[in-house]
Amino acid sequence: MQSITVGQCFRGAWRDAGLAILNRPFMALVIFAFLLLTSYAQIELRLAIAAAAAAGGPRFGHAGASLGLSICSIMQMFAIAGLSVQVMRYSLLGAEDARSIGFFEKGYWRYVGLCALLGLLVAVFAVVCTVVIAFTLLRHGHHGHWVLLMLLPIALVTVCVAMFIWTRLSLLFCHAAIGARASWGAAWRDTRGHFWSILMTHFVTALPLWGIVIVFVAIKRTAVGSMTTDGFAYWSSVGGALWMIFAISLGAACSAWLYRRYSATILETI
Repeated sequence: MQSITVGQCFRGAWRDAGLAILNRPFMALVIFAFLLLTSYAQIELRLAIAAAAAAGGPRFGHAGASLGLSICSIMQMFAIAGLSVQVMRYSLLGAEDARSIGFFEKGYWRYVGLCALLGLLVAVFAVVCTVVIAFTLLRHGHHGHWVLLMLLPIALVTVCVAMFIWTRLSLLFCHAAIGARASWGAAWRDTRGHFWSILMTHFVTALPLWGIVIVFVAIKRTAVGSMTTDGFAYWSSVGGALWMIFAISLGAACSAWLYRRYSATILETI
């Protein structure tokens, strides 16, 4: 555990995010191109679904487009994981060590497995809560709008629980990225009492990015009327891919600085 202020985390995260991309420019370019293509495909598929629904097209066409959207999202998750791991390695191990480790080395797969496991746990929690509440309402004679009305608090509870669990276990992501084995208990102990500090550090560090989002949305709304459908899809995918590259890199770098700040017991498991 190191004595690091929020300001140091902010400056260090922004510096490391940019330098990590420059450290592996070819990798960053490949991931950007991949995110650009998949984002463009997603926008085109959504436009196709909307057009087919308006024209009363066949439902099997909607299912195919939805499957395509899901495949694109899964592929993006693997690319996002790869970029996050590279930035974390750069921030924690340095430029030379980060370049010497293969992209698909065991740390990458441990990171992907950790993300998949936590996502699965959150999904199971959401499904169980939905089924239990829906069954309880139906058993007591509540139907239709009552069940739909309860979906909002279920969603809010799920988001809060997911945020709490991911924050308390956040040290595991950097730990996995550098190739160490997951130590759930150690990560939980090291973040005890630091939930709000970790959350607010991420929030403050990301504030300039939200300003960029607001500007981009304002520009897109102004220009969307003069754009063709293809032009809208292209520029939206370019903006989305650029934002994802910087947002992912910044989030990963911030996580690395928080790992430096709060890791103690978990370091004994390396």
